[in-house]
Amino acid sequence: MKTIRSKTLRSTVIVVAGFGLALAALGAREMRPVPDGAQVALVFASGTSFLLGDVIEFTFILSNAGPRSLEFETGGDYRGTGFPTRYRFTVIDENRRALPKETWMEMGGLAGPSKLEPGEVHRQLLRLQNYVRVDRPGVFSVQVAHDFGWTATQDRPLPVARATIAISIPTAEQAAERVRLVAASQEPIEENQLGAYWHKTDFRYLSHPVFLSALERQAGLGEARALEGVQRIQTTNATWALIRLLSSENPVVLHGAALFLGQRMPPRIVGGYPRRPFGYVAEEAAAAYTNQWLPEAAEPLRIAASRLLRSTNTNHARTGAFIIESIGRPEDAVPVLEALRKTLEQWSLREKPEDNILNAPGAGDALVAALAGLRERGYRAPRNGGIEVIMAQFLEWADPTMPRGDGWEQTLEAFFTQNPPMLREAAVRALPKPPAGKWEKLLLEALDDRDRGVIREACRAAGASESAIFIVPLANIVRTERHVWVVREASQALTKLGAHWAATDAWIERVADEELWHDSMAFLVEKLEHPKPGGGTSGNRPSREERVALRQKWQRFFSDKERQELVQSGRPVPVTEDEARDLLGGAFRIWLEGDKTWPPEKR
Repeated sequence: MKTIRSKTLRSTVIVVAGFGLALAALGAREMRPVPDGAQVALVFASGTSFLLGDVIEFTFILSNAGPRSLEFETGGDYRGTGFPTRYRFTVIDENRRALPKETWMEMGGLAGPSKLEPGEVHRQLLRLQNYVRVDRPGVFSVQVAHDFGWTATQDRPLPVARATIAISIPTAEQAAERVRLVAASQEPIEENQLGAYWHKTDFRYLSHPVFLSALERQAGLGEARALEGVQRIQTTNATWALIRLLSSENPVVLHGAALFLGQRMPPRIVGGYPRRPFGYVAEEAAAAYTNQWLPEAAEPLRIAASRLLRSTNTNHARTGAFIIESIGRPEDAVPVLEALRKTLEQWSLREKPEDNILNAPGAGDALVAALAGLRERGYRAPRNGGIEVIMAQFLEWADPTMPRGDGWEQTLEAFFTQNPPMLREAAVRALPKPPAGKWEKLLLEALDDRDRGVIREACRAAGASESAIFIVPLANIVRTERHVWVVREASQALTKLGAHWAATDAWIERVADEELWHDSMAFLVEKLEHPKPGGGTSGNRPSREERVALRQKWQRFFSDKERQELVQSGRPVPVTEDEARDLLGGAFRIWLEGDKTWPPEKR
């Protein structure tokens, strides 16, 4: 974001105001009082009258009308969105009804302060639709504020810029022309960007029913981006439009229509939380879509899901699997198993520290979830079949409420060490609980598997086993493993087994590790008696020599048998502030409430 400073200021609307609104501090940092002379304004380059569907942009201006320079913060607040998220908007109509706020994943981040000299201004171009959904006509009062790193008080509130805008509803002809212009002006998008909360296509702003007919027509011509507008129209007529578009011969349009209908499905509840087709959807926004679900959509959507599952496009297969997970019938398992077989055939060993071991290859995770949803509605894996059927059986046996038929032991033992790794992970999850005898031996072997995803799953099973036989191999994983997610899983398993000292002793060795020193320090400091944290931890990576020296300090500190016994019993180890400063070496600290840190700097 570019900062521009100038001595002059011209605008169609300039509003400077104080408003009793204290914005939450983003992370632990030094806060400053609102400086004298700080004024804010909104500047609209082309007037303040708009039609629904117009892009509404304006410039937020911070000016210094005081006699001295002032400091302000702006940077680092747009990661994950592409626009600055620390601006706070309130937009209300004549009846005091607020426009709904847009939601996004707040990734935060801060940057250092900038200076604004007397008479200078800082400008930031903002788009209203990034912050609120403009879905109806009216006359609106717009209020915009930014904390700028300042602390608001009753006497010195944050300045808030205000303006009034008028938004009219277009005619059907104007709406159709707006859809045509957006289609002609927008850059192509990647298919996996459909529905993403950070996606910027202007079709998203056409969220009023007046645009529905033109949007459906554009989508029917193959313009998949038009579905972004259809899906944001929260009416059952929009649901019917998506249903009709499921018959498209264009696979991208078919997928988009299914994807957005999937957002309107009644969600499957897992662990008390609804499963959603997108990674981040606020509960209120999700409910607004599911309220527009039509039972008539279920059958054509299931048919579309089967088509998607047979696609070679991974995103299409994921969407098809998600639909079957939520509304599929037992007979829908056939295309799910076909897609699962293709996924199982595309495997490779995950041996490198950077390999992804949190997700199955391709659409694997979605296909596994689809089978889980089908099991809840009565599906049972076939008795005979290929590797995909063996996988389905393993997934079924991992559920302790599911009965195991004759011959399960021979099948599990025969395939426990077979490729692909995804099958071995499922085999580990299918082990009897707790594992004993030959199953315990197989689990020990899985802790030394070549595939890191299998090792991580074996760590989980070992942690749940309640068996001390796994303590030494788990501790050795913490000592030596290069993949951070495997190390973390092994550490958690040791904690579940009550092997607190074994885990601590292993983590001490990783203090000197370039990649894991912060994880090790975070683990070790929790073994010490310290004030309750209020803002997480932070640290600057020390040099190799400094890390080796820190490891030696921790080894000396915990060479005391009484301290080892305290750790093993789960009790915090008393430590003086001087000892804590020595152990952390200035490289690591805990943030407390009130922007304080522990251990405190020595006075």
